[in-house]
Amino acid sequence: MKTASVTISAAVGCAAAVFMSLYFAPTIAASLPMTAAVLSMGAALFRRSRDPAPGERGNSLFSALFAAAAAAIFAHRFLDGLRDGGSISGTAAGYALGLVAAIAVLPFFYQSFSLYSEKDVRSAEAEHLTAADYAALTAAAAVVITICSKSSPIYPFNDWADSNCYFTVGKAMAHGKVLYRDIYEQKGILLYLLHTAAYAVSARSFLGMWLWEIAAAAAFLILSAKTLLLWAPRKVLALLLPVAALTYTLPCFVFGDLAEEFCLPLLAYALYTGMRSFREDRTLSRGEWFRIGITSACVLWIKYSMVAFYLGWVLVPVYTVLRHRDGRALGQMIGCTAAGVLAVTVPVIAYFACHHALGDLYTGYFYNNIFLYYRSENTSLLVRSMRNLF
Repeated sequence: MKTASVTISAAVGCAAAVFMSLYFAPTIAASLPMTAAVLSMGAALFRRSRDPAPGERGNSLFSALFAAAAAAIFAHRFLDGLRDGGSISGTAAGYALGLVAAIAVLPFFYQSFSLYSEKDVRSAEAEHLTAADYAALTAAAAVVITICSKSSPIYPFNDWADSNCYFTVGKAMAHGKVLYRDIYEQKGILLYLLHTAAYAVSARSFLGMWLWEIAAAAAFLILSAKTLLLWAPRKVLALLLPVAALTYTLPCFVFGDLAEEFCLPLLAYALYTGMRSFREDRTLSRGEWFRIGITSACVLWIKYSMVAFYLGWVLVPVYTVLRHRDGRALGQMIGCTAAGVLAVTVPVIAYFACHHALGDLYTGYFYNNIFLYYRSENTSLLVRSMRNLF
């Protein structure tokens, strides 16, 4: 049992190290005020802790370490930004700070995934998020998005090209233009409907998108917290501070307002649902399969390529059903998932059909993205994938 625990700790530690090595790539940075914000957030959110069992340390040390790790992450971003401006070179300092962050993070990984007694495992299963937890995670999402996304009111203007393109399409749709037929952009219709709703909030600013981004980030952090509590005690929630810092300052986040950003909580729901059913040793209920159908269809109509996540995710529940030769469960899985997919997809198809634009939908969203998007690039799939990552 102890050997298995050490193996898990080593695997998670290695995963953390790899994730950090991917993170510390030269890119445009967030600014130094985020460091102070994260430090304050770390002190405020993780002050509360469980009453430690005899011989067990409380959360204060881990909270301080994680606040320091998150601060180091944002400090690196600040130094990287100065380097881009030509004042100083922040690369060496950034990697040094990354090392400090890794040193702070890895002991917590080991402690969190070390050997638990049977009592610890049962108590972990019974853990639930409180109203204060929901409020704290939402506040954390608001702080991170406010600093990291150019949709935020703290920026005088948003010069991020993709965000302006999406917002322009959303405005056009609000004024009766049909996507792919009258105005062209390559993402899915649900992404532009979010921008249409944001246009209704404010026609001259990105205030609406800032609110959408906070909601998406809060949902992602809450679902991540629920997933963590399936397997570990409450002190593991301290992981969410560096998770938020890493996620929303990754190079692929750029300046915010991305299709992937809005897919993230949808994918997190699938992960949580699958892990919960595995933890409770049961198959998914009809309601859960229906919600999986809805969320996967939303991903399909935001950025269809990200639906590939579900191809891997579904293997475990399908294997479980087939192993038990449960035809009824298999029928429920297919029927309820299909019902969820249709609940989202039928209105989308109806919209384009009513505007005689089904051919434009196929050409603009599927054919062009699949066959034409990368044709002009004379690079390998691996090179393109790495380029998209960084």
